[in-house]
Amino acid sequence: MIGFPAERVFGNLNAWIARSLEYVARMGATDYHADTDLVLTDGDIGAVNLTTAPVVDTEGKSIGYMLVLEDITREKRVRNTMARYVAKEIVDQLLASGEDVLQGSSLVATVLFSDIRRFAMLSEAMTPRQTVAMLNEYFTEMVEVIFSRGGVLDKYLGDGLMAIFGAPIAGSVDADNALLVATDMMRALRQLNGLRIERGFEPIEIGIGLATGEVLAGSVGPMKRMAYTAIGDNVNLAARLESANKYYGRRCCWRGVQSMV
Repeated sequence: MIGFPAERVFGNLNAWIARSLEYVARMGATDYHADTDLVLTDGDIGAVNLTTAPVVDTEGKSIGYMLVLEDITREKRVRNTMARYVAKEIVDQLLASGEDVLQGSSLVATVLFSDIRRFAMLSEAMTPRQTVAMLNEYFTEMVEVIFSRGGVLDKYLGDGLMAIFGAPIAGSVDADNALLVATDMMRALRQLNGLRIERGFEPIEIGIGLATGEVLAGSVGPMKRMAYTAIGDNVNLAARLESANKYYGRRCCWRGVQSMV
């Protein structure tokens, strides 16, 4: 880079930096760019905050320019990956911890699975638009309950969902929070069904399975489309416990959950 003009150093991959320098040279004022993509020589893309400022001597004469690039790639990656799955407060805690939560780790967590019963029959009695509206309304209520007690929304599974408690940030009452969320989901569903009955629709019935144990949690997928998830036998067990409700005539089955009740 030394000895070459800025236009040659930055122009090919990051022309916006050269334009920032041109602006500062012309106006004599500081230029600032927040959260802008920086293309690296290997083709990877980072996120930076850029400050371009004029440098003057003691007499106020211009002697050059200064570029200050703040690398915010990790922060942006964490926010982009986690903001879809957890409440904002949890994302802030993750960034404050300084740990790279996107890497895989083995930990003890509680996994929650829920599923709508007789979904095929319900959807057959509705138009496609009504079915999508029902799912959106249902998921909105359930996800709000999950976030209210520090849970992580892992994924949607058609008419079901999966949530994690204790990953990526572990707490002393994760299992209790998971069980409380199961109870709160049933209460929220009761209110939602009251509205559905008033509109002339059938009530929704759900089953919930919970299991506490060791899981492998981390972000998987290509860099631009990473998703935080958990895998392992305990995840499979939670899914099977959810299905077991149909055979035992229950709405919630769990294993290894420390109940406060």
